Amino acid sequence: RCPLLPGIDGPYYAVQVSHVLRHGCLKYPDPPLAFYAMAALAALLGDTFLAVKVTASVLAALSVIPAYYLMREVTDSRATAALSSLAYSLSFYVLRMLGDFMKNAAGLLWLNLGLWAVLKGLEGELRLRTAATLYASALLLSALTHILDFWTLLAYASLASLIYLATGPQSTRSLRMTGIVLGVGGAVTAALFLAPWLTGGDIMKVRSLLAELSAPSGAVHPARPPPTPVSAARVAAPVLLAPLAALAARGLRSPARSSIVLASSAMALLLNLAPLSPQLLFRLNLMSCVPLALMLSALAARLAPSERWATATLLVTLAVLAHLSVVGGYVPRPSIPPPAYEELKLVVSKASDAVWLASPRLRYWLETLTDDVVQHPWEAPPGVRVLLLVDRRSPPPPPWARLVYAGSFFRVYELRK
Repeated sequence: RCPLLPGIDGPYYAVQVSHVLRHGCLKYPDPPLAFYAMAALAALLGDTFLAVKVTASVLAALSVIPAYYLMREVTDSRATAALSSLAYSLSFYVLRMLGDFMKNAAGLLWLNLGLWAVLKGLEGELRLRTAATLYASALLLSALTHILDFWTLLAYASLASLIYLATGPQSTRSLRMTGIVLGVGGAVTAALFLAPWLTGGDIMKVRSLLAELSAPSGAVHPARPPPTPVSAARVAAPVLLAPLAALAARGLRSPARSSIVLASSAMALLLNLAPLSPQLLFRLNLMSCVPLALMLSALAARLAPSERWATATLLVTLAVLAHLSVVGGYVPRPSIPPPAYEELKLVVSKASDAVWLASPRLRYWLETLTDDVVQHPWEAPPGVRVLLLVDRRSPPPPPWARLVYAGSFFRVYELRK
């Protein structure tokens, strides 16, 4: 409904795509795959904003296909798998990723594909070489799309294979398949650390995560603000379902299916109860969409006396998920309204001889219109005007700044010539 891109990072995607089209590379280091897919579509459509929206939406929508086959494998029921896939699609977690973290949403395609390959390999329905190739490809593609999808797939698949080895039939195949999952995961991870440029350096962010996990309680993140009822429900839903799904996993038809559901229960707890800062925990919580859908499908298949009851149960669950997503109040929207962007176009067009300075929220919008944007005043070339862009609600700038423009949405101050 809106011509602009949603979220604070929305214009960042447009900046990266435009830079790829003009220079053949990204402006900022980042996993490149989604940006190059968006650039290809932008070259075809001639509209960068539309290309970003369409690419993110299509890749996220395609992730439902391996999710459906994954849940169909677990439940042996098309209806249950279809409704569980719908629950996955309508969940707040996917909607929020599409609104604020589009690469993260796009990477769900590779996450679900990798889990499907591991499950089929554990069940013996894929040759070991085929399962290994599919899993390695999914791991690499997820890392090239978004690093959180990569780490989630790696942890998820490793847990499932180890649980299978501990609880399933002790056979040569189970040992080989578990070894393949762990070996491929280790090899891909090592390759990414040896070539961090493949992920724009994002692979190294695991260091800050490990630092937070090892820090004393309260040292990194003080007391968290009390959650709202809706945000608490988004954490409580996967956490409360985890032990129920673990119990239901015992009655599934094969050890491989039980292992993937038990791994889902463990991931649901890990993604929501890790001792991390609220910002990191919020990002991890969004990945609950995958284990939540798997746990729902397993519970419906195990506990319902018939497929009709399973369908009814999942329809009620859909209503609850829709409430959390829609009634909860979240709607994807841009960080500035369209009239503000039009005003920004006018302001930039009148200052072609200057470089711009702004907060990240406004800087990305500026960079969709001009390359003359710096992050710090001292980065400006000597003798060139430096203009500071702020919105009207911002606190006043330093006293030596001179007001040169006051509009309906923005103020512009000249810092120096």
